[in-house]
Amino acid sequence: MLLGVYLYKQGVFSQGLNKTIFNQALLASLILIAIHMLYLHIYPTGRFSYLLSTISAIPMALLYIHFIVKLCRNRANKLKPLQAVGKMALTCYLLQSIVGVLLFRYIYPHWVYEFNRIDYLLYFIIGSVLQCLFAMSYLYFFKQGPMEKLWRILAK
Repeated sequence: MLLGVYLYKQGVFSQGLNKTIFNQALLASLILIAIHMLYLHIYPTGRFSYLLSTISAIPMALLYIHFIVKLCRNRANKLKPLQAVGKMALTCYLLQSIVGVLLFRYIYPHWVYEFNRIDYLLYFIIGSVLQCLFAMSYLYFFKQGPMEKLWRILAK
């Protein structure tokens, strides 16, 4: 969160990363991905993999921010589906958590043992598309998500 505040104050969310930071984030991401792939090749079930994924998420997130800012170029309607999910962030988060628990614990518990990284990626992509469609459809009829509305009522 503090990193997000710092990036906001530096104007990264409106201008993107400067060339030096972009190159450093790209280099860090590539090095960490290479280390991670090598580690997974040597120790396919190693516990260090989680730590590498967590550490590499920071420079990779900086690159995502940069590319999204450059893609949108401060045009508000460019990524409307993601904006809809952002307006319903709490609802979408709770919904994806409930769906994930239902699918992976109760309906198809064997998925936990059968899924590989590609299966999880496909699950993520399909879930993200469905979430965007749900949020856009819901916000077509209502101004805010149900959990956001409940939160505002309870916060008064």
